[in-house]
Amino acid sequence: IEKEKMGQKRDFNGKYKSWLRLATLVKQHRTQVGRQNTLLIDCGDTIQGSLSALVSKGEAAIDMLNYLQYDFWVPGNHELDFGTTRLEQLLEKTKVKVLNGNFILNEKKRRNFPAWKIVQKGGARICVIGMQASFLKEWFIGQQFKNYEVQKALVVLHKEMPKILQQKPDMIILALHHGYRYNDKRGVNEVRQLAEAFPEIDLILGGHTHQYFPGKKVAGVYYSQAGFHASHLGVTNVVIDTESHRVLSMKSYLQRAPKELVKDQGAAEVFEKWRGQVKEFAESEICQLKEAISGGGTVGFNCMISATIASALQNAAQSDFAIHGRFNKYSLQGRVTEADLFKVVPYENNIFVLTLTEKQLLVLMQEQMKHFKKHSFNGPIGFSLELDKNKKLKRIHLGKKKKLYTLALNSRVAAGGGGRFPWLKQAISSGEIPSREIKVSSRELVRRYLKSLSARQ
Repeated sequence: IEKEKMGQKRDFNGKYKSWLRLATLVKQHRTQVGRQNTLLIDCGDTIQGSLSALVSKGEAAIDMLNYLQYDFWVPGNHELDFGTTRLEQLLEKTKVKVLNGNFILNEKKRRNFPAWKIVQKGGARICVIGMQASFLKEWFIGQQFKNYEVQKALVVLHKEMPKILQQKPDMIILALHHGYRYNDKRGVNEVRQLAEAFPEIDLILGGHTHQYFPGKKVAGVYYSQAGFHASHLGVTNVVIDTESHRVLSMKSYLQRAPKELVKDQGAAEVFEKWRGQVKEFAESEICQLKEAISGGGTVGFNCMISATIASALQNAAQSDFAIHGRFNKYSLQGRVTEADLFKVVPYENNIFVLTLTEKQLLVLMQEQMKHFKKHSFNGPIGFSLELDKNKKLKRIHLGKKKKLYTLALNSRVAAGGGGRFPWLKQAISSGEIPSREIKVSSRELVRRYLKSLSARQ
């Protein structure tokens, strides 16, 4: 299997253009081994990640799930990116069976998702279990993310596994929106714990972490993960003895969907209703820049892109300071389009404004510095950092002294940054640091700022 780097470049159609080729692979496999002998499962982060998703607010993904008649869909954390109200609307549109045993949605009504289901495939009784990312509250904060409940997958499986074993399935598959990390200090991925606790599971299908695992044993349980952005189809071939109710053999690999592969015509026709809208939006001009905004440099010191995003937040919030990072090293220059902006700000974040003391701001930045030069580090605008020779934070320079300061940051950071900023999350949730939400996306604020910047150049 060809190894690929995380963060690979993609065109404006993103995952859905790849999904058209992936559809070709899916149909090939179904033809080769028979529909009755195949299971097709999606492990989440399905409705967000491309301009197609942004334009359709996730509906383009639902169209593809329905067209390919997936057997199961296991929603992940990015299924909440457009808010719980939009997720409820999309769930009404999907015809695919949803498994999410540790997730409850309380939008219009209390929606409990089944944790597992047994299906007949190739004469075998296969139990498929579905689990959501257990730490959603480490990613989401704000009014549009209040209407849900989530538990640890481990807790729910301890309740459900005895019921599953009573059914005597021939094979047990756990499909979950967790990835396998060799050293997961944040504890947000439960793959190893689940494998150790439930050796009766035959196969774990992972997601979330954008990794490529053709197949390997994790604590004695077989694990596979098919990458991200529909670049690969994860294929597992299984031989089952239905009399002894056990798996005799299992082999897996990742099949790439290369650009040379012919797109499935039916999938292309399904996507056609979005194609024109996506193209028009992608090519829409935001502004003309006389001076380029570079994505290079070091965040917090000389990275112009991260400083521009932070300035957009500071400007909109009228705050003393702001912090933000960069998602990649993409630069803006000349004619800036919506496709360019999406590459710079690919996520759906709102803004929070904190009121804090100088001492609290120092502690906040000390926590940030644990991730210095990583993609999760957020550099300041309005104040500066002084580092020692070991690149450790020595002090912060604030300029005019005040008793309290205001700081703007995006909602993902305010929620704890996926478990990276526990002190900040606790300080906000406890009320130690007062906060208020600005219900405008960071992308929209950057769009406005770029237009004003262009007018001033």
